[in-house]
Amino acid sequence: MLTVIDLSNHQKGLNLASLHADAFMFKLTEGNYFEDTAASDFIKQAKALKQPFGLYHFLDNSPVNEQVNFFLSYANS
Repeated sequence: MLTVIDLSNHQKGLNLASLHADAFMFKLTEGNYFEDTAASDFIKQAKALKQPFGLYHFLDNSPVNEQVNFFLSYANS
């Protein structure tokens, strides 16, 4: 069984090397207004550790096409 840990701005500053995980999931955005500022540090750490990771978005009630574009613009930056 794989151990996958979900992290967001609530764990900002956490050292991923201190965790025993096979992979990570990082919150990247929410709605069309919130960029998770902890994500870029977590991504850099996961890459340095050669650990697989995924990114996710929290939907809200704003138009879905705006949310998709918001997520993709932040993911590509």
